[in-house]
Amino acid sequence: VCSSDLSNQFNGSANGQTTDGNSTDNTQSDTTENPLKITESGWSADSAGYIHYAVAVKNTSSTLQVEFPAISITGRAKDGSILFAEDHVRVVSFPKQTIYLVGQAGNGPGSETPESVEFSINQPGGTNIRQSHGVITFTTSNLSVSHDSFSRTLFNGEIEAKNTGYDSILNGAYVTVVLRNKKGDIIYGDVQLIDSIFDGKTHSFSIPIDDCPDYASYEIHASI
Repeated sequence: VCSSDLSNQFNGSANGQTTDGNSTDNTQSDTTENPLKITESGWSADSAGYIHYAVAVKNTSSTLQVEFPAISITGRAKDGSILFAEDHVRVVSFPKQTIYLVGQAGNGPGSETPESVEFSINQPGGTNIRQSHGVITFTTSNLSVSHDSFSRTLFNGEIEAKNTGYDSILNGAYVTVVLRNKKGDIIYGDVQLIDSIFDGKTHSFSIPIDDCPDYASYEIHASI
C-alpha cells in the first residue's frame, strides 16, 4: 500500500496562461524553433518489468502553441544498449504552460530493468507550431488519498476547465498524479483520461495505482 510521510498533500493544478496580444492562428514555417523544453523528469521501476515516469514539459513561448507535443522515452542497459524506445503524445501545449506527460514504459514481465532512462522532446514540423489566440486552463479541488479493497491507492479530487478563446471543442482532459520523494525528486507518474468534461463544469476523478511506491508528496495536474 502506498504511503506518505507528509500530513498535508500538495494541491497541484495546471498552469496554462493566456497569450500576449491578439494573435491569429497562423502556422509557422518548418524552421520555427520548437519552444518546448523539459524542465524536470523522474522514474522508478516496478516488479513487473515496467517503469513509471513523469516528465514536465514547458512551452517557453508567449505567443505560440504546439499541437501534438511529444516526448521520446528510451531505456538503456548498463552497456548503453537500448532496451526499449517509446513516444508519448498530447493534444496541445499552450503558451507558457507546463504539462506533465506521465505513464508506463518497458518490456514487461521477465525483462531487464534499465540502468538509465532518457527523455527528449520530439521535434515537430512547423505545421504543428502556430500562433495561439486562446487557452484552456484547469483548477483542482477537494483532493484526497484513499485505498480500496484491492489495496490500490486512489488519488481523488475534482477538476474544472475554463476555455478562454480556444477554438476547438473540449472533448476531454488528462488528469495526472506525480509522486515525489523527500528530496523533491519525481519518482512516479500515472494518468486518467476524462472523456467528457465541459467548460465551467466540475468533474470528479479517482486515479488508482497498484503497488504504489512510498512517497513524500504528490501533485495533481491537468491538460488536454
